[in-house]
Amino acid sequence: MIAGGIGSLLGGIMALLSTPLVNRMIGKMMGRNVYGRSGLAWVFVIMLLVIIVVVLFALIKAGIVKRYPPVVAFRKGIRTHHFGRNILPLEKIHTNINLALSLKAFFGSLRSGIGIMICVTVAGTAMFFSVVNFDFFKNGTKGFESIMGRDVNAVSVHVRSGVDPWQIKEEILNIPEARKAFVMYDTYSISVKNSSNFSMLSAIYEDYDETENIHPYMGRCPRYDNEVMIGEGRRRRENIGIGDSLVLECNGIEKKYIVTGIINTMLDGGMDVYLTSKGYEKINCNAREDVVAVYPKDGVSLEELEEAVTAYFDSNTALKNTGGEDSGEDIEDRIRTAANEKISVLLSQYGVTDVDYAVQIGDELYTGNSRDFRIKEITSYKGSIKTQLEPMSSAFKNFTLAGAVMVAVIVAVILVILTSGDVRRQRESLGIMKGLGYSSRDLMIQMAIKIMPVTIVGVVLANVCTIYLNRFFWNMACNAVAVTNIPVMIITGALLILFSFLVTYISAGRIKKISVNELMSE
Repeated sequence: MIAGGIGSLLGGIMALLSTPLVNRMIGKMMGRNVYGRSGLAWVFVIMLLVIIVVVLFALIKAGIVKRYPPVVAFRKGIRTHHFGRNILPLEKIHTNINLALSLKAFFGSLRSGIGIMICVTVAGTAMFFSVVNFDFFKNGTKGFESIMGRDVNAVSVHVRSGVDPWQIKEEILNIPEARKAFVMYDTYSISVKNSSNFSMLSAIYEDYDETENIHPYMGRCPRYDNEVMIGEGRRRRENIGIGDSLVLECNGIEKKYIVTGIINTMLDGGMDVYLTSKGYEKINCNAREDVVAVYPKDGVSLEELEEAVTAYFDSNTALKNTGGEDSGEDIEDRIRTAANEKISVLLSQYGVTDVDYAVQIGDELYTGNSRDFRIKEITSYKGSIKTQLEPMSSAFKNFTLAGAVMVAVIVAVILVILTSGDVRRQRESLGIMKGLGYSSRDLMIQMAIKIMPVTIVGVVLANVCTIYLNRFFWNMACNAVAVTNIPVMIITGALLILFSFLVTYISAGRIKKISVNELMSE
């Protein structure tokens, strides 16, 4: 109770001191200052609960004293002398003697081994979960980009009403920074009949083979006008699978579509639908393609591509407005410059689609229009992701790294306590082993090997538990399928096993202090 009280007190103090740090992390994620309450009353309640749990476990464990009357205690727990089955008899062992003795000790203390296995499983699950998610967040927003279900490595050039997007595409392909481009529809809201989330955004592409970040994890992308792909969130919430049908509605028109694939996307809670251009036109016959997706060449960033596209159309507009040459600062140039500034404001801020102007000065009439303002805006998912999710990625990366380090420290402390207890309990037998000729190094290796079977089993169980825990976390957080890096988990498991062996071996170093002469004197 005293130890639990001291531990819970230190934990409460750390929790109170960490509140400002947590507030700053949440503030970075939300983009504003956050002032969370320290919750002093809750800290006291949890401290009390910790003490109660510690005392209950201590009482249950201490209850074993009832099984040891004085006579049994003097016999070191042996109630009756018997000749039971000798597990792994040494005379039949033809391998390393230290390994054989370690296995004998393991089978002789199987109950405590199960306790160690449970500790390793729980601690390993927390560590693997932290490591896997640190791997997800280590490269900033790249992890989020992989589960967006959109081509984040492209910029979307939105054209104005009446502008031919195919002509814009051909002009963009002449820009050195552009690798490829294709015309598509903008993201529109489509209603799903009999859905709990009735209206959701749609992704519309003519050919999904041209996309680079849209990969269904079940089934395939739609190819025909009667097919649809849905997000994981919709599949899970509405129990829809591949081969089922959906009724989509837009502008009063309803059509039935067959589900061909499930995609892992965190946008809109994974409720989006994916259609082909022909499939979308079935329910929106008045639709027109108004977006050109542009992909950068290797070594060109999206920011550089966006600047190049903007510069091209800005200079192109300027050339058209001046007739392709510098006509000087005459009255017509000044009128066109002023008119273009007004037109730009009207188009960008007031929702105006077309502008014509006429200015009369004396007998001269100067006219113009907004035909040359062909580009409405240039956007990219990557820019939005960076703005909104980069602080969250940074916070989670630091949090998971700190979690992995803390769990490693906890594992080390547990192993040190268990190993030290074993050395104290086996002091006499370890001294006898020294007298028989075993070195301290041999005995330390035996003690470290003894915990390896349960450690390996615990690590394997922790890997399995982590997969399900990670799935549950990402399902609850983003309605998405967890991205679990199996090689990272395997490497982390191997390192945890090696770490446990080294910590146990080093903790068993107090065996060196055991002296045969001292034991004989006692």
